[in-house]
Amino acid sequence: MKYATLIPLLFILLISCEKEEYPGVIRGNVVLTDHYNLVSVESYEDNSGIKISLSDINGIVTKTISDEKGNYELVNIKPGEFKLHFVKDGFSFYEIFDISIEGADTIDLTYSVNNGSIVRLQKTEPLTYQTIKGPYIDSYKGSLPEGPYEGQFGLGYDIVTEIGLSREFKCMAYISTEEDVDYMNYQMAIYCHNMNRKGIGNRILKFNFHDLDRELFPLNTKIYIRYYPYDGDPIIYDPWLNIDKYCTMQYSNSKLVSFIIPDDPMYFEGSPL
Repeated sequence: MKYATLIPLLFILLISCEKEEYPGVIRGNVVLTDHYNLVSVESYEDNSGIKISLSDINGIVTKTISDEKGNYELVNIKPGEFKLHFVKDGFSFYEIFDISIEGADTIDLTYSVNNGSIVRLQKTEPLTYQTIKGPYIDSYKGSLPEGPYEGQFGLGYDIVTEIGLSREFKCMAYISTEEDVDYMNYQMAIYCHNMNRKGIGNRILKFNFHDLDRELFPLNTKIYIRYYPYDGDPIIYDPWLNIDKYCTMQYSNSKLVSFIIPDDPMYFEGSPL
């Protein structure tokens, strides 16, 4: 009698342990390319091995890998709001937001290769660089951009860091009064010019004093600057984190420096000549 009672209980337990099935489906395609171009795409013949993950606000829900043609399919998706993340070593990443599954939805994100909506991952090149000197203040002659002398010819002032590098790159500077500044934890983000300047032997990363928010960073304030290199488009907005993401950015290749803003408003306002 004890065994007869046990069998139905085991059956109920096995049924309850079965994974619940959902009818939601997302399918599409993604391609690899050497250069990011919205007008035309020269994709690789082999677009396999791209990792595609579907996440909700709590984390990854399911994932798969693309086939040779770049096709993928995600099944058994429960109702909810999701994002898609695409990544492969040696290439940029990409994300798609505002994906809504309400029930037995099938979302098809398959496009022709030259359609501007197709997801494309751009090949990224290895990059090594180091900060050699700075940050320090350097002046330049030109039209003063803003302040009491706006439009006048004079000396403007930049915050400059000298670098040694293996190749050219674009750069964003994430700035904060806290040392743990990074691309998700910052008070201000500024595009940083990567250039040569007469009289300076090394290449420099620089941004202008007038780019800084004086209310966030008043005079005589120590700031921390973290430089992140990237290779260009695309740039996407992440509504979950409320930040811009640079898909070619080398997030693990950042450099942190510190700088004390002088106790003199001249550097923000410029000096007329």
